[in-house]
Amino acid sequence: MNKILLITLFITLLIGCQPEYSYLLNDINKKKIKAVTIQYLEDKVAFKSKNGKPFCSYKELGSTKISNSEIRYYIYGYCLEFTNKFEKGSGLKIPMALTIDLESESVKNFNMPRDNKYLEDIKKIFPNNIKIDLSNSEKAEIETEIFQRAKKYYESRSGTVN
Repeated sequence: MNKILLITLFITLLIGCQPEYSYLLNDINKKKIKAVTIQYLEDKVAFKSKNGKPFCSYKELGSTKISNSEIRYYIYGYCLEFTNKFEKGSGLKIPMALTIDLESESVKNFNMPRDNKYLEDIKKIFPNNIKIDLSNSEKAEIETEIFQRAKKYYESRSGTVN
């Protein structure tokens, strides 16, 4: 009986000592993930047509653990370019998947569906349990965040937005 109790206790300790996936997504890491993701979108994904500045945000769709320091992060990304006169330029709205290394705070890999292979790529990039469509209110929330960031950025440089 004591052997069974000791074995059960040992197994419980082993399982309890494994790093939990929820640790990877604690509040501190969520802030890091958001900052890394937005910076990556603005630097590497967004494009400009009016020589403005891109501003991006996103809605988290889900994530999966790859290792103790890496996650696959599924998002619906949204980027808009604004000029210094606060005119809209180019934009992008699309589901994406990023591999994020939390230790180096960097994006190691990035995928988004291609125009001519959209549905085929969605099936390859996203697990079946990830819901890709957003409601109109979720899209509006993302757009509002982008407008506020752009407005704040240009106001801090000129004092007003034209």
